[in-house]
Amino acid sequence: MQLMFDRICIDLPDGRQCYEPEQFIRQPLHLRIQYIMEKRVSFWRGEAEVDTRPALNNYRQWSALKGALASTRL
Repeated sequence: MQLMFDRICIDLPDGRQCYEPEQFIRQPLHLRIQYIMEKRVSFWRGEAEVDTRPALNNYRQWSALKGALASTRL
């Protein structure tokens, strides 16, 4: 599945942290949810910001697929 963004940035009190999707998904789930609920998350492709709503939907589908694939590995 193709992602519509190549990095996810989080606005934190001490500055912005950016992650590749694989790095972001390794963050604890409660932190990812907190960042999203507090609207600290932005999605980027190259130098352009991607609209949050479609990017979140794309991320949810991708992460669900990754979880399904991981659970089928031996």
